[in-house]
Amino acid sequence: MIDLHAHVLPGLEDGPRDLDEALAMLALAAREGIQTVVAVARYNCFMPGYPALAAERLSDLRSAAQAHDLPVNLVGAFEVTLSPALADLGAGARALGINGGRYLLVAPPERRWPPFAGDVLERLQHAGLRPIIAHAARQEIIAGDADFAADLVRRGVRLQVTAASLLGAFGRATRQHAQSLVERGLISFLGSGHRSLDDGAPRLRAAARLVKRLIGPAAAEAIVRDNPTAVLNDADLPSAPLIVRKRFSSIWYIPVTWLPSRTQRDRFASVIGIPSIGVATRETRE
Repeated sequence: MIDLHAHVLPGLEDGPRDLDEALAMLALAAREGIQTVVAVARYNCFMPGYPALAAERLSDLRSAAQAHDLPVNLVGAFEVTLSPALADLGAGARALGINGGRYLLVAPPERRWPPFAGDVLERLQHAGLRPIIAHAARQEIIAGDADFAADLVRRGVRLQVTAASLLGAFGRATRQHAQSLVERGLISFLGSGHRSLDDGAPRLRAAARLVKRLIGPAAAEAIVRDNPTAVLNDADLPSAPLIVRKRFSSIWYIPVTWLPSRTQRDRFASVIGIPSIGVATRETRE
């Protein structure tokens, strides 16, 4: 497995406190079957020298992991604050991308969608970057407005959720938002969101099983393996997201308990001209 979003670099922001904790986190990842970890560092474009510091910590962690025979490949990346300063970097923002490529993890504010956000994302795309919204389920506008999220995806912006969000580490509402985004075909990537030993195991495998139950094995394979592999190789994604739009049926939902028997339910369904009672939604694919 590929963990496309983990904060394992020691001594930076909210990641592990020291090298020993970082190595213990990598050991947990290896035990879970994760072969590659994208080591993410947060960055806001106003931190001189920080990219060099992150690169140094990545190099130190790689050396220590090899010395401890940990079978985990480490790849660098930044989770960059969405701001006009990011767009001003132009093609230079590629240095902040995953594995030094064009795919760039971008972090908008959780509570609002900035008025400049659309322009920044478009400028990044014109510069050859491929923005990925990190922690999509925790961004209120994306999580709460399916049409807005779908429009972003249609415009070429990709969305990522973490195992922590999918499995409820940030609460019930975030879990529901994350699962809904997956079910609607709006998510292209999954990461663990692992930050410290306090989080326990990365739980990426459990999240992958959940994604498989939500959307089926083929679509889940794209999110868990095919898309991350393409990103690491700086290649085009194998396929575009298959957006699913859910809408209410043309009649009000009628609880099956209102009708005492299967025969009566079938008779009622045939009279009003619907295939079944008790199903409130249909899915249409675009």
